[in-house]
Amino acid sequence: MSLHKLLIVSISVIVTSLIGSPQDAMARSGNLSSLFGTISFNGKQINLPSRNEKKIELNQGDIKPKRIGIEPRITGVADKLGNRPYADIVDEKAKKYGVFPELVHAVIQAESSYNPRAVSPVGAVGLMQLMPGTAKRFGVRDSTNPRQNIDGGVRYLRFLLDYFENNLRLAVAGYNAGENAVIKHGRKIPPYKETRQYVTRVMKYLHRNLDKTQSQHLSSLI
Repeated sequence: MSLHKLLIVSISVIVTSLIGSPQDAMARSGNLSSLFGTISFNGKQINLPSRNEKKIELNQGDIKPKRIGIEPRITGVADKLGNRPYADIVDEKAKKYGVFPELVHAVIQAESSYNPRAVSPVGAVGLMQLMPGTAKRFGVRDSTNPRQNIDGGVRYLRFLLDYFENNLRLAVAGYNAGENAVIKHGRKIPPYKETRQYVTRVMKYLHRNLDKTQSQHLSSLI
């Protein structure tokens, strides 16, 4: 017998002693996976799971039925509002006057990007950009004071929501242009480029601040 054939026979004997018959080899593939990544069997390369690959077993209790018609809560911005500047004050005043805190955050973001000392070219001041007349109307003495500013801004939003029968778009338009401008144009968003862009921006921020289910519900109301 040639040396080449002797080597082949020796290897075959060793492999057989390790794994037994071809049927045994298939049955023991799980054990081989801890030893080999790829083996040669009957002239073919067979890929086996690697040593680090784990088998995942599912129990019946692990399989959750899909709930049709119920949208899952989406984590994201809505869950992080509490980490935003002045969130405690926003929550307090929103609850006091019955306004969505998500709406208050949307207005603050659109108006000042949370800068309590922001001043517009026309004289609006603070987080919610109160005009001097609006500040006086709602009892705000210092518009640069975050607590006073938010209190006055949320009170104004509550007034506008009541005035326009909870029509969010008209209330937001009134916040930007004044309620008289909305009335003047037939209780519609005034045809001012700035106001229309402002309404679009605030509503976009509002939808982002709400979770998916709330946002879908809001869309059905506006």
